[in-house]
Order: sequence, then structure tokens, then C-alpha cells
Amino acid sequence: MDKGKINKEWLEKHIEEGKSGNPDILKQIKKPGTVRGFLATSEKLKKYPQLFTCGLYMLGFEGETCSQMVDTLNFSIKMDLSWSHWSVYQDIGETDLKKRSRKAYNDWLPSLEKKHGASQSHSGSIHLTGRDIYSLPPEKIPDAAMRQEMWFGFNLISNYLCNKNLQPGARTQDLNRWLRGLQMSYPTHPIMSLFLSLGHCVLGERPEADRQFLKALHEVRDSPYWAGRFKDYGLDEILDAYPLENPQPLLQSIMKGYGCESSSPEPQRVLALSQ
Repeated sequence: MDKGKINKEWLEKHIEEGKSGNPDILKQIKKPGTVRGFLATSEKLKKYPQLFTCGLYMLGFEGETCSQMVDTLNFSIKMDLSWSHWSVYQDIGETDLKKRSRKAYNDWLPSLEKKHGASQSHSGSIHLTGRDIYSLPPEKIPDAAMRQEMWFGFNLISNYLCNKNLQPGARTQDLNRWLRGLQMSYPTHPIMSLFLSLGHCVLGERPEADRQFLKALHEVRDSPYWAGRFKDYGLDEILDAYPLENPQPLLQSIMKGYGCESSSPEPQRVLALSQ
């Protein structure tokens, strides 16, 4: 690595806590950095593909609309990083938002989602589909239940369906290593198992790919919740098409089915970087 260009000091200067990918929200929370600056930094990081770079994203700032949140999702796909960490905003006094917002977010804890594996323990009154994500009323300010659903969808879309490393010639081994680490915490999470199977297919590792695929298939068949989720987001198409040496054409087709105009495998994901 050329330490004159990117080193520990440079990274510490440019990597901050999670932000939004919507310019108006960035101004509202009074954080340094611009969309253009974030994208410029992501271009610098592309010179070092051996780095596994994670983007930190927040949604649900005070007054944030559906369209502004989807801006952040779309921006996260453009950033071209390795992974996106999504959370819902909680006021901890560090941003210059009106203090009345603190109470408004006490009922929403992203850690609860992680504990149970991407919302699987919450039946809820709202279940969004992939197409719903891209057709929400633009000016609507989502309530806690809808934020939960958007969190689920954003995570699935940015980290799995639009992951740049799920194609031949990419650093698929890095993605697999990351997913195996996550799978240790969520051993019955079928989305992780399914996309691990795709990663092993890309690498030509069919025995492990088959093992992960059968694990995902078993988990979906045994859970009405996950069976519904797979149908909501078109993941059942992947189950039907397995095995896939290059999953990108199918993943792009699924994204286009959502009504997403930007379904390129060239992800755009917000690593909270300042200029």
C-alpha cells in the first residue's frame, strides 16, 4: 500500500460515524462532508481492493421522508464499498437536532433486530416487498414499523442483491469470509446461507455451496416467516435457479423487478466519509 496516499492517519481523518446519503439531511444534522466528497473518497479506496471497507448508514432522522431514506439506499449502492451497516437514528446528544427528538426514538432499537436475525421475530402490521421499497409515498415520514421494514429491505438490497463481490473476478473470498463470521452469530439466517452458497458457486466450490444452499432451503421451508420474506423480495427465484456460477444477471433482474432504475452490480454505498 502506498502510505503516502492512504494510511492510518488518512483513514482516521476520513472515516466518521454513520451519516445520510441525502444532502438535505446532511445539512440538518450539521455533519461535515458532502455527497460529492464521499464519492470522491470511495474512488480513492477502489485503488486498494484488498481493503474490506464498510459503510455506516442511518435512516429515520427527525422529519426524514421516505424519498430521503431511499436516496441514502441508492447512494450506498454507488459508493462501491464492501459492506453497508444500517441502523435507525437514535438521538444520543452528539448531533445538533432539537432535543425533543430523543424521546421520539426511544422505542426503536436496531440491536433488537440484530439479536433476532433481521426482523424475523417481529410479525408487525406492515410487510414491505422489494417493489414497495421503491414506490413508497415520497413525502411520507415513516413510523417505527415502517422504519423497521425499510431497515430490513435496505440491508438486503445493498449488502446482498447489489454486492459487488458476487461475480467472477471479484473478491468473493472476502465476502464469504465476512458472511461466515456473521453466520456464527446468526446460524439460522437463510439469507446469509443462500448468499454464501452463491459466493461458493462463484469460486467453483460446489460442495460447500451445496451445503449452504440446502441449509437455506431447509430454513425457508421450516419457517412461514422466511418463506414469505423470500417471496416478498424475489429470493425464491434464486432458490429455483440454483446453482449459479455468475449470479449477477439474476440479481439485476430481481432488482429491476422492484422498479429500481440503478441495478448495476457497481454498488454505491455510503461509508461515512468526510472531505
